[in-house]
Amino acid sequence: MVKARTGEELWSTVKFSTPVGKYFYDEKENAIVIISMPRNAWQAMFKGFRNQILKINAKNGDILWEQTFVGIVERKVVTRESVAKIFLRDDKLFLQLNGLQVYEYKTGSPIWAAAYDVTFARELVRPKVYGQVVKYGVYDAIAQPLYDGEYVYILDVKSRKSQYLKKYEINSGKLVWSSPEIKDARVIPGLYKIDDRIIVQIGGAVEVQAISKETYGNGYVQWTQYYRTVKYQNVKPYEVQAFSTSDGTKSWDSERFRKGITNIFPSGNNIVVSSGKALYSLDYKTGKEAYEIPLGDDDIGLAEKIVNPTELGDNISKDNVIVLGEKGVSSHNIATGAKVWAVKTKKGEFSGIFGENIFFDTEKGDYFSIDANSGKAKFFDSRKNSKSIVSLDGKSIYVFEGKKILKVSTE
Repeated sequence: MVKARTGEELWSTVKFSTPVGKYFYDEKENAIVIISMPRNAWQAMFKGFRNQILKINAKNGDILWEQTFVGIVERKVVTRESVAKIFLRDDKLFLQLNGLQVYEYKTGSPIWAAAYDVTFARELVRPKVYGQVVKYGVYDAIAQPLYDGEYVYILDVKSRKSQYLKKYEINSGKLVWSSPEIKDARVIPGLYKIDDRIIVQIGGAVEVQAISKETYGNGYVQWTQYYRTVKYQNVKPYEVQAFSTSDGTKSWDSERFRKGITNIFPSGNNIVVSSGKALYSLDYKTGKEAYEIPLGDDDIGLAEKIVNPTELGDNISKDNVIVLGEKGVSSHNIATGAKVWAVKTKKGEFSGIFGENIFFDTEKGDYFSIDANSGKAKFFDSRKNSKSIVSLDGKSIYVFEGKKILKVSTE
């Protein structure tokens, strides 16, 4: 701990010897909770995959308690985000890492744990990227636990032949019920609750990050170009199922999406779904379709992902769903399915929504953005081999060209 203005060191600790994998600051108790991360798989094996979790007094650096957790804190291949999640809920500390591990926050004592596998999808999905794949990862292939008052719903996925939805008591870890087996699913990326139903998405869009390379030469000189790609890929089979919150029995199963699905999200008492070729709204209780809107007239190719407007910034309309397609982007009214706007674009990879704009980048390092409210597109060219990042408010792009940094307005 150092003073921000002067750099004066106030305290330090050498309690752990591996890098920090994740941490958060508890303002109420003036404490820092840290989980360590092995530098590589060999180090993890040497430690028996048991790593440290510590609670530190932020005032003086004293270790309030130390505990171990099981698993490896993985970072995403390209963006380097930690896939682990650690947070407080009432008087308990929750760690989501290849399962759910629950600790007493005051003492660090383990309360209960439920293991499940979120990594096996990597063996089932090969990245569709340019060049030879050097390293890749598949993320959000299994939905995160769903917390609901005194209970938590968990997808217990151990293999393709052992997959269940389970309901646990948060305080004790007692298993309340287990659903019938969810058969033959390769990925289960969506888990939502509406009233007395749990909606499960089977198959669909998962995040793939990859580093690939291509080697060039003229007989005398050879050089290698590396590419870093973040994209969504669809994984079969596809299905939407609903289960009762009271006993875990299956309420309905929609066969409409056998040929395709991107992702789903709840909207009021309906579930919004895209099959890639059409946009749907389903009644959560029965699975009956409120509307089916073909996306062919949008002229954006197959839909790859739909974006829940409630997850977007304050200045973006919450009445419309954003549809990200192979060749463009469109917007539809979430209540009726009516098209609001559609824009066809050059090929690019979705890089995020910042401010009011949807950003994409190309293999050449160029950017283009689309206003989420109007559909107006803007294009930004960068020099070859330069690197760019978008500001969080979406108003600027910072371009790194050699030793120069350029700030480009997007407005």
